[in-house]
Amino acid sequence: MAPATKSKESKLKNTTREKAQPSLYLIVDQDSEQNLDQAKRRRRKAAPGKKRGNRLAMLILLSLALIVFGPLVMNVNQYFMLKLELEEARNTYAELLEIQSQLTDELNYLDTPEAIERLARENLGMIMPGETLVNQAIAQDDIPRLGKTNLKDISH
Repeated sequence: MAPATKSKESKLKNTTREKAQPSLYLIVDQDSEQNLDQAKRRRRKAAPGKKRGNRLAMLILLSLALIVFGPLVMNVNQYFMLKLELEEARNTYAELLEIQSQLTDELNYLDTPEAIERLARENLGMIMPGETLVNQAIAQDDIPRLGKTNLKDISH
């Protein structure tokens, strides 16, 4: 009877397992359906928060990018402005060097005896020893015609 009892007991255990398993599966299935419904509700509720979180993260990243790259952009702008100023300063320097060269040449000429004599004759009315100074009283273009002359016609 021992072998028959074992098979009956095993059959009873199998039937209880079979009965228990479907009920467990139903409970699990019901729980999982409820869990899924709750998860969907949470997702629906969490979705705007996630968007807000994403927006907040993007705002923070954008702010950090502006903080990091903002001064760099300003420095690039300042670099190009300084480059233009440097070019203008170099052009001005070249012009001033040209003017300095012309003035140096003029100064060297004015130190020569010929330039000193010419300036003395033209500006100061000086003459060399043995020379006679002749001044024109009236320029040739302004000589009045014969006849009556007015003082207004004569220009000095």
